[in-house]
Amino acid sequence: MDQIHPPHKSRLNWTPHCVNWTADWKDRLQKVESIKAKFRRLGPIVPEIAPKFINTLSFIDAMAKSQGWGQKPITVIVEGQVDAKIAEAIAQMLDLRKPLSVEVAGSKSALLGNLKMYARAFKDSAGLIFLVDAETSDTNDIERQKAQFQAIAEKSERPDARLVLTVPEIEAWLGKTPFRRDSIRDFNQLFKELHFLRKDLVERVKAVASLGQFIDALREIDARVS
Repeated sequence: MDQIHPPHKSRLNWTPHCVNWTADWKDRLQKVESIKAKFRRLGPIVPEIAPKFINTLSFIDAMAKSQGWGQKPITVIVEGQVDAKIAEAIAQMLDLRKPLSVEVAGSKSALLGNLKMYARAFKDSAGLIFLVDAETSDTNDIERQKAQFQAIAEKSERPDARLVLTVPEIEAWLGKTPFRRDSIRDFNQLFKELHFLRKDLVERVKAVASLGQFIDALREIDARVS
């Protein structure tokens, strides 16, 4: 693999090195989730600081690869915490062979504004899926948005990245209170709705096309030889 060096603002005429501070990790998934949680507590991940967070996650991913740790994960980039919980629950239902890594951008603007950087940071993952709320039910608007976002992904270091636009919000996948936008998320209620989604997944896929697209993307990447 390519050598990993610390990012630097200016061009250097010598080769820097860095300490692999992940070398003695026993439970890598738990460590990574802990780091992500700390990042989220720092506040909105705006484009000005996103590269610092993404560089850290990219370094961890590169070190895991160099140490031959586990299979390459399927990486899903989502807008917020609710989206993350739903994506994780669906992946568990599908019993995927590859591990799932969910990255929370913090907002739609942060996700889309940093799309190229995310694609670069996770170019070594088994596959990359961007999960975005379309915020419209107009088919033509959705197709225009999808074409714009897909064009960005295709020009990045992950031209095979998949983009799934929910119609119009990911919470519609739950089928309980379609298109709601609560100011305060009730996570206890969310877990109840996820339970119903597990029991009614086939019918929900029929009702909401984007849910089926997300499942197809997960299965397609899971089936790839990595």
